[in-house]
Amino acid sequence: MNIGWAMRGLLGGMAFLVLAGIAVAAYAQWRDLRHDDAAEAMLRGTSPASPVVRFTPALLDGLPEPARRYFLFSIARGTPLASRVELTMQGTFSLGTKDRPQNFAMTAREVLALPGGFVWRPRLWSGPLWVTGSDGLARDEAWTRFWLASLLPVARVGSSIDQRRSAAARLVLEAIWAPASLLPGNGADWTARDAGHATVSMTVAGEVVVADLEIGDDGRPLSVRTLRWTDANPQHRFAWQPFGGRFAAYGTFAGYTIPTRVEVGNQFGTPAYFPFFQASIETAKFAPSPGPD
Repeated sequence: MNIGWAMRGLLGGMAFLVLAGIAVAAYAQWRDLRHDDAAEAMLRGTSPASPVVRFTPALLDGLPEPARRYFLFSIARGTPLASRVELTMQGTFSLGTKDRPQNFAMTAREVLALPGGFVWRPRLWSGPLWVTGSDGLARDEAWTRFWLASLLPVARVGSSIDQRRSAAARLVLEAIWAPASLLPGNGADWTARDAGHATVSMTVAGEVVVADLEIGDDGRPLSVRTLRWTDANPQHRFAWQPFGGRFAAYGTFAGYTIPTRVEVGNQFGTPAYFPFFQASIETAKFAPSPGPD
């Protein structure tokens, strides 16, 4: 009889601990979601809808020829300039390594505004497992937070110099989806490496990021690369490493022609290249940038 009561008490205590753990996890995830919503709202507030500046080739005066070619391919004449884009995408994302990729199916949405930041909110799944969360940079704060089955935190990296530096490089590479944000008036500095390559430099979150864009004869971007501060290496130590990707298809949205099929990964351009992110852009909505008063 006493053993029975003891067992009931033990089971009751275990049940309480489980419920308490679920409640704590639910509260933490709720706070994450609110933080992501606030970051998105902040980024949306960086691009008022009026007044509007529209694209003309005159805005390209002084740029090297490969950069001019890129902008003329990417932005139709008369298109309202937009430094913010909201994307939806699908594809695959790997949480593993080149030898053991651990591929997950992926859908995601993203708010991207240069130079303010980005919030990427994916849903990943493989069989019965699913992962949700966000990766972002806003107000010089960078983070990575992911949850397994909405209960177990599998990655919770708060803002640090390392995290901000890494996120800044990602933001500049993803500017390929918001071509107007790379115009000189938005703080981008362009030089030509040769007839098929242009280099752009931007300051994001206090970090100077330099990216190299490979540009086709017709102006379409073919690949992009930079050096990214990352610990994605066998030593798990932060270091500057090649990072970038290739583009295989393009689509036009509201006057902007952007890559719609991409692969991106660490060690780009080396035998160790691992394209852990492969995606197709489904929708792209652009927000006009403010012009002079």
